[in-house]
Amino acid sequence: MTSEQLAALGRCIAEVVPLGSLRGLVEQHPVVAQFDHLVKTYAGPIETRALAVVERVLEQYSLQRSLTLLCEGLYELSHGIPASDELRRLLEPGMPDGDRREAMLAKRDNFFLSRNLHSNLAEFEPKVCCIVGSYELGGKQHDTQGTGFLVGPDLLLTAMHVFEPLDREPARVPESFKVFFDHHASAPLSLNGPVPAPVRCVRLAQDWRVTGAQSFEQDGKIDLPDPQQQEAMRKQLDFVLVRLNDEVGLQPVSPSGGRIRSWVRLPDIHLPGKLARDERLVITQHPGGAPQCLDFGRFERVCPSNTRIFYSASTAPGSSGAPCFNQQFELVGMHNAKFQPAGHPVAKSNQAIRFDSIQAFIAPHIKHIELPAPARLWNLDKDRMHCRPVIGRSVLLKWIEDSKHADANPRERYFAMVPEAGQGGKSFSWEVLEHCVKSDHQHLTMLFDKDRNIMPATLEDFVATLTDEFMIPPGEGTPMPARTEDDNDKLRRWASQLVPQWFCAQLEATRAYTEDRRARAQRMVEDNRVMGRATDPDIQALANQTEPDFWTVERWTRAWLVFDDLHILTLSQEIQDFVAAIAQMGNSDNGTFEVLRRLRWVFLGNCPAFLDPALMCVESIGEQTYLDGIEKLKHDIMSAAPYAQAVVIESVIDTIKDMMRLSAGATDSPAKRLALLQNVVSVTLTKKMPIWTNT
Repeated sequence: MTSEQLAALGRCIAEVVPLGSLRGLVEQHPVVAQFDHLVKTYAGPIETRALAVVERVLEQYSLQRSLTLLCEGLYELSHGIPASDELRRLLEPGMPDGDRREAMLAKRDNFFLSRNLHSNLAEFEPKVCCIVGSYELGGKQHDTQGTGFLVGPDLLLTAMHVFEPLDREPARVPESFKVFFDHHASAPLSLNGPVPAPVRCVRLAQDWRVTGAQSFEQDGKIDLPDPQQQEAMRKQLDFVLVRLNDEVGLQPVSPSGGRIRSWVRLPDIHLPGKLARDERLVITQHPGGAPQCLDFGRFERVCPSNTRIFYSASTAPGSSGAPCFNQQFELVGMHNAKFQPAGHPVAKSNQAIRFDSIQAFIAPHIKHIELPAPARLWNLDKDRMHCRPVIGRSVLLKWIEDSKHADANPRERYFAMVPEAGQGGKSFSWEVLEHCVKSDHQHLTMLFDKDRNIMPATLEDFVATLTDEFMIPPGEGTPMPARTEDDNDKLRRWASQLVPQWFCAQLEATRAYTEDRRARAQRMVEDNRVMGRATDPDIQALANQTEPDFWTVERWTRAWLVFDDLHILTLSQEIQDFVAAIAQMGNSDNGTFEVLRRLRWVFLGNCPAFLDPALMCVESIGEQTYLDGIEKLKHDIMSAAPYAQAVVIESVIDTIKDMMRLSAGATDSPAKRLALLQNVVSVTLTKKMPIWTNT
């Protein structure tokens, strides 16, 4: 990218990407060692802080020749961030080449498919997998790839022809194939190659073939099959239901806990027959063993056999077995071949087995099973071969989950952590919160402490920081009421009434904004013209409308404001008055400012006296909290572990307990004892058990 392109990209990132989201992305790459240090050491005006940090990040990625890595990550991230079309356009010069680039660009071209596109993709991504095989047959080495998707805790659906060369030696299949989930970056996978984190590898069960039907040799090669061929197609449906050796669908996506992977539910059996011509279809796939990508296309027609459907979405070898969804992300087919009838030099389209043809065969094998509750978070370390355990903290973890709800009551909007002695657990609480909410890029987190984001002394500086964090456009609305000097009563009124009322009005007015989708479509059409790309018909139609098409975009949905180190820091009186006033307005029944019910307040180190104690969810942390938490930690690991190692986990926890007893008198300081305990557990878990294994 040119220096001008980088400068424009930096300005756009600073404008639309929250620093918390950028931090989460950067921490996935071994490029910027200390993101928080960049933020903390910035000494300029608050309104230019984001741009300065972004420029430093871009500089470090450029110096290490890793800009493509950052651009790809930002492009994926952008689909969960409102008003990021301009960002996607600026990222394109830095995007990777090849099929991966085209699949990612396809997502942008179809941005108007659904406002829920991002949430649907996040829902189904963990359920789709890459299948890789390698075996010797007839003196020749065969390497093959496919795509599959979970339809039960340990049941995987894919195309039969992925395994078919070994159909006469089915016992060899489990040793010749592996299944990989969560493959979203890096190079294509191979059977015995390295498995990058966070990819999850699962083996096939020895009795792997549950049910299936052989492939049709002429699939995709016949335009108008005769009656005999149609009958063969009805029998040769090219699918197989595979049993895995692990109930991966009942386990969390992350080995550190969190949401359960789950599986794709069987649709209404009549749904595939209701497809209308030109209806949008979505295929999530692993072409050639590559990272998971997708393409959009349109349904064209049904094969005369009523068992195949044809569509325009792009696929490649290795996509066979991929789920085919309609625009509501309901399952309508399973991709199995390109459609290139004899005499055509190139493929006319692609085809899937219509799902109702398969469903009757697999439904008897799929039992109704309730999903377990999400596994409790127990490890914060970003390196999955190490451990930073969450010991105890049940009150905080439950409060965080409750606080995510839109209709949270007051006690689910205010939290205080009070240590019984020393400093144990306060900054760690911030890490737990950030880990729990980082996946939703419309959730904001902002921290005020003695090191990273120093608490301002004046209300003007505090409000300026909030204005920046809440992405309130500069210069919009009325100016902040001026400070009243030389009169304490008037100053208290200014801080507790005038400024809170003004700030809440700004927050209410700017949290969401109205955008003209027609104007955005017109910009996309122009971009496509400049870059020589065809424009999706829906985008073109929207751009050609005679009237604007307005819709509402949210800048953020919920926000957590965290005040750390309150055992040694005191909020100034005017900031206390400001926060207390906002809290009172947020809990008032008059409903003046709806936006205030979207705020969550976290106080670490002390429970603020200026807030009503009845509002607060309070967690008291002491040494016994951690001692009692060790047994709970064992349960948390077992519920989240992607492997059956109960004996190993029991042994490790017993070792930790023995070491705790030996170190009980090592120091008289409660804070130091807590730190020692945390270190003992971290080191022991890392050394004694694999935090994540790929078999």
